[in-house]
Amino acid sequence: IYEKLLYDGRQHLSIAQPGEQIKAQTFIVNGVSKAYAMTGWRIGYCAAPRQEIAAMSAFQSQATSNANAMAQHAAAVALDGDQTCVEEMRQQFEIRRNVMVDRINGIDGISCLKPEGAFYVMMNIRNLLGRTYHGRLIEDSMDFAEMLLAEKHVAVVPGIAFEVRLLPPVLCDFHRQDQRRSRPGRSLHRRTEITVRDQEKTNAEV
Repeated sequence: IYEKLLYDGRQHLSIAQPGEQIKAQTFIVNGVSKAYAMTGWRIGYCAAPRQEIAAMSAFQSQATSNANAMAQHAAAVALDGDQTCVEEMRQQFEIRRNVMVDRINGIDGISCLKPEGAFYVMMNIRNLLGRTYHGRLIEDSMDFAEMLLAEKHVAVVPGIAFEVRLLPPVLCDFHRQDQRRSRPGRSLHRRTEITVRDQEKTNAEV
């Protein structure tokens, strides 16, 4: 799903590539939702030995309706066509990733690792637990996500949605960009600057 969205010169290696023996035991499940920005088209596919694919096809034909013909043709064009646009998108994502990671790690009480692929950043908010902001006590990732949405109109995903409980993270993504702004990542700068400026207020209340 994310094999084309890798950064810092990394390349994807499929487990089926080393040889025919392991290839014969491998099922590859993929889709066009992420690398081709076709989430709403709902197209996925599987590559596997012919016998297993035949059994899967027989079951699916009786269990679900098939993807519409237009979506299938669009996916085929995406997979077989010029990949220049995908690489251009990847380059923009890498720029945004670098900006977001730098800004997040510059905020007191919040940290994150630099992701090597995809377009998400998992923020560690452990040092914010127990703090308050405008009377809101931050006890877990849900509290933080609700506070950020209510106070700054910024949506993030609380880590509890991923069953992460020991180290409460918050997930944010960098694949969206305000098209009205010409400079890549400028809207991200604006949003993170809001958080940086308000950090002084947060520290004052603690």
